[in-house]
Amino acid sequence: MLESYKNLFSAKEKRPWASEVFSMIQAAYESQGGFKGGGFGSAEQMIEQIPFWKLAVVSGKVVACKLYKDKDGRKSVAAATDGSKIGRQKLVEMVIQDLLAGRAYSEVSGKALSFYARFMDLEKIAVPVDKVKAKLSGEEIIPAPEDDIEVQRWPGLKQFFYRRKLGAGGWHTKIMLGNVNAESIQA
Repeated sequence: MLESYKNLFSAKEKRPWASEVFSMIQAAYESQGGFKGGGFGSAEQMIEQIPFWKLAVVSGKVVACKLYKDKDGRKSVAAATDGSKIGRQKLVEMVIQDLLAGRAYSEVSGKALSFYARFMDLEKIAVPVDKVKAKLSGEEIIPAPEDDIEVQRWPGLKQFFYRRKLGAGGWHTKIMLGNVNAESIQA
């Protein structure tokens, strides 16, 4: 079983993997009403608008992926697996490298938050709302209310939850994790 990680920056590098990655992303976010952020309308749109893709490839098949935008630093904007045990293991490795090693930051909620909570202490890597506001300056950020489903599920993280508008999808509750001072994406 041949395993590797692929860091893809150019359209030429991404194109052979685009359909497979797009399908994985769509499946991963389907239960949450689909992906809400920009750049995920089609495989071609992902190629054009998502500058950095990290893939875990086993025996020629993508088993896990993380996609990033450059938002004043490397921001993880999507992650998915093929549902296999090795895919989940590879995604855990990528998340640990991103968040615990300080390579990136991410906004998460729902299934992603539950996934991350299985293998890391979220309170240690959660970003306070005032720093989120500074990082996402120009966007309206409001603290999540007490009755928010995420606040109810994760009361120990209450002070880190906030709401903001994503695309045309309305208000969404999020928590920011990782290093907000991560370096920008570089090919």
